[in-house]
Amino acid sequence: KGGAGLVREREYPRDAGVPKQRQAGVEAGEAQHRGAIRRLAWSRDATRLASASADHTVALIKAPLAKHAADPVFYTAHTAAVNSVAWNLDCSLLISASADRTVRVWSAERGAGNSDALVTLDSRDRSHSASVASPSSSSSASNKPGGAGLGGEVKDASFFYLDRIVLAAVEKEVLLFSYALPDTSRAGGSTHNDIERLKARGSFRRVGALQGAAERVTAMAGVNSFLSHLVLIAGSNRHVEVWDAGAGKLVHTIEEAHERPVHALTLNEASAFASHPAESHDLFLSAATDGCVSLWDLRTCARVSRFTGHLNRIHPLAPAFSPCLRFVAVGSEDRHAYLFDLRSGSGTYLEKLGGHSDVVTHVAFNPLHPQIATGCVDGRVRAFSDKQS
Repeated sequence: KGGAGLVREREYPRDAGVPKQRQAGVEAGEAQHRGAIRRLAWSRDATRLASASADHTVALIKAPLAKHAADPVFYTAHTAAVNSVAWNLDCSLLISASADRTVRVWSAERGAGNSDALVTLDSRDRSHSASVASPSSSSSASNKPGGAGLGGEVKDASFFYLDRIVLAAVEKEVLLFSYALPDTSRAGGSTHNDIERLKARGSFRRVGALQGAAERVTAMAGVNSFLSHLVLIAGSNRHVEVWDAGAGKLVHTIEEAHERPVHALTLNEASAFASHPAESHDLFLSAATDGCVSLWDLRTCARVSRFTGHLNRIHPLAPAFSPCLRFVAVGSEDRHAYLFDLRSGSGTYLEKLGGHSDVVTHVAFNPLHPQIATGCVDGRVRAFSDKQS
């Protein structure tokens, strides 16, 4: 097995070339979003790419991108900028975090995007039954940026602990929720049962909260592809904290990890189509507006390498590991994405990927093919491969 529900029939080509060839076909048609792209996320089975945008939507593009980039489907229930999007293990669910103070769990298996979330986490109450969001209910007070919701803008959300838990970064805390999907089996596929489907109720329950010394959580990361209690939390005090979520205890603090607050943390969860030594899962990346991406080892909480050369003074730009663990990529405010050689330990960039019209905010490596997708402030997804296309 290569992860829940995935059989490793193919392997990521470790000897592939640098994914630096621009795939112009991906850029055909209009931009996917009308606002800046804030996050990209490939499904673990490499069949779809999700994007979160400041235009309040999540978009889903089928692979290959060159064929389907002009025809995304959208999820539209959020009423403010969507800050993040992530997948569950079997690629059937998406989770999104928004400035509207909610976290939403979506079905990724429907034929088209829609405004109906399976579960909307919109309360800090320890136990809550949440209606499936509908166009008529999405404008409720708790879902507006000024409403109560989870108590503040949700910076990030992800599935955790083999999909059993949802993590949500809100204000000073990382909140932990258990959840249950609505039972829609009785609704069937008939129009007669559409109302029943809208009335179906998912549920969630707050099971914990992690609060460190910082006044504000600026980034978080937790492993989902295997069992681990560890959660990384970065704060406005420039520290990175390692927490044991099971015990609710702080394990270690990396003080002043960057010159400015860390705005992105990326754990190496590895591709389902690549094999690496177990210790490779102890690697993680951090990024800040000091123009530096740092590589860390969780076993020692020591910095291993620093990658510089890209421009990052204002925007939160998140780095990514390649599935082969040969490259690190990050966006840049100079309208490029940068590729670094992870194994050389050198901070000098290997390649600059051009052709963008604005700041490159996020990058995501295809887990199966030597391809990297980039998200831009202009709302467009672009792609680069190891081969000319």
